[in-house]
Amino acid sequence: MAGFLTAVLTHASDCDRPGDTPGPACFRCRRRDDRRVDTGLTEEDVVWRCLACGTERQISNWQGTRWNLSQGRPSN
Repeated sequence: MAGFLTAVLTHASDCDRPGDTPGPACFRCRRRDDRRVDTGLTEEDVVWRCLACGTERQISNWQGTRWNLSQGRPSN
């Protein structure tokens, strides 16, 4: 679950990724063919929704984490 949530966060916040980059695979419907989630940003949250199974959630307090790519990729 943690891997899925960090993948959603990096996908949603990466402003430099190509627009056609598919989202991560939904953790709930792994056996379906089209299980990629749509991700997005609101003023405060990362939101995601699986079109295959309808699961949707939001991630709060993500700013300032190392998975926030809205300011570019970390320079490690």
